[in-house]
Amino acid sequence: LMQVHAKVHAKRFKEFGGLKAVHEVEAGIEVGTQILKEYLNKTGSLKGALKYYVGAAKHSHDGGYSRKVLSMRNHLRLAASGKDSGSCTEQIP
Repeated sequence: LMQVHAKVHAKRFKEFGGLKAVHEVEAGIEVGTQILKEYLNKTGSLKGALKYYVGAAKHSHDGGYSRKVLSMRNHLRLAASGKDSGSCTEQIP
């Protein structure tokens, strides 16, 4: 659910048993959430935080990453509310 560069954030997996936990869903969500929260605090916006998260902080754009994530968030919100017809306008690889 959350992609985390294990080598970059290896120390964050210590409380989950080390780098072998990078493939565990709960550990990935927890670590990814911690990282995203730090970027939210740093940038003050979700779009800015996503730009950092994908590693594009020093670039003029994030290659469409934030658009894809925010589109999927909207899709999931609609699905959770029962208003989504099951179609997603954004193809996520």
